[in-house]
Amino acid sequence: MATSRVLVVGTTSDYVQHIHAARPGRALFLTDSAHRAAAVEPAPDAASEVLAELCDHRAATAAVHEHLARHDQRLNGIACYDCESLPLAAELAQCFGLRFASPQAVAACRNKHESKLRWREAGVPCPSARLVTDLEDVTSFRAATGPWTVMKPLTGSGSELVFLCRSEAECADALHALRVGLASHPNARMYPDCEGGIHARRVFGAEEYIEGPEMSCDFAIRGGQVRIWRVAQKIKARQTAFGTTAGYEVPAPAPHGLAQRLGEAAAALGLDNCVAMADYILCEQRPVLLEMAPRVGGDCLPDVIRASSGLDTLTAALDFAAGEEPHVPHGRRWSRCLGVRFFAPAAGRVRRLDASPMLAEPSVVACVLKRRVGEVVQVPPADYDSWILGHAVLRLERHDDAELTCLRIASLLQLEVAPE
Repeated sequence: MATSRVLVVGTTSDYVQHIHAARPGRALFLTDSAHRAAAVEPAPDAASEVLAELCDHRAATAAVHEHLARHDQRLNGIACYDCESLPLAAELAQCFGLRFASPQAVAACRNKHESKLRWREAGVPCPSARLVTDLEDVTSFRAATGPWTVMKPLTGSGSELVFLCRSEAECADALHALRVGLASHPNARMYPDCEGGIHARRVFGAEEYIEGPEMSCDFAIRGGQVRIWRVAQKIKARQTAFGTTAGYEVPAPAPHGLAQRLGEAAAALGLDNCVAMADYILCEQRPVLLEMAPRVGGDCLPDVIRASSGLDTLTAALDFAAGEEPHVPHGRRWSRCLGVRFFAPAAGRVRRLDASPMLAEPSVVACVLKRRVGEVVQVPPADYDSWILGHAVLRLERHDDAELTCLRIASLLQLEVAPE
């Protein structure tokens, strides 16, 4: 008799390793061939992974069909943890008749301009936004919204090529950086040439800047009913690329009416029957939506949430996809925890990377380093991936200042980067 698996579309090898160990035999991983070839983590057994070029949706779909037939497996759900893999996941869900966000909903989420147009039409608070191609467009937008403007690509994640501009000169610099950065960007799945009929590497988004603490949350939505899994407060990095998150504090209080607001925002995008994450600014105690995507939050968040509450959002998303209702611990079961992210201060070759002084701290419960001595790293705007060195998870006492603790723990990483 065929065994049932949840198809996990296009995630990273560290997530594959964790999920495969935590839920053995429950997932079938569709992994990019080039990513697996470069992975440090061991591959799962042959029955648990399909390798394909994920930029070729037709070939990837055929590879899944062939694997299911060969191993006598059937799919009972679909999950995705990476923004660039969401369009493929939506297509596969339709192909196999699985519950997931529709391709149209995924497209609306990925297009940062389209999502805000839909939210404003639905009365969901969010920043004003406009498509821009040149400085004249930006100047016109700033005249209507104010001198501070956020410039960003139409797609993307992780604050890559996102700029806060406070003058016309900074707007001109941001436009140049976007043109150059997107024209040569190798990730065509994250930054397609065309998005919703728009030349997405030559047309950009301008958004109103909203002041206030930035928050992040994971939630599940089924039949239009929202269940919030967690809320975190972001700690913004100083003297690095705008929008970069230095750390996450968990748990954070949910503002009044958050579930209703998330439901309205999801409905405007056509999202249902999926788990999702949302970023929002807390402005006068109300959430102002920034982004939403049908996946759980990434970075160090899964590790921080697990340390705080025992909730594993990666396996919870897998269970939800299979039709189960994951157990989310009550608020009183969460302890105060902090995730601290580490970044390379400059481009070059890593000569020293030592976390032992940090691990000597009694509050630190885990440290994950993604880079190794000898590796060459770049910094934004040249590269937004290699400059991320890793993260630590620690427990906070009641009166600890999260931002100061974040800075102190990050300073304990013994790091030396020599110019090439």
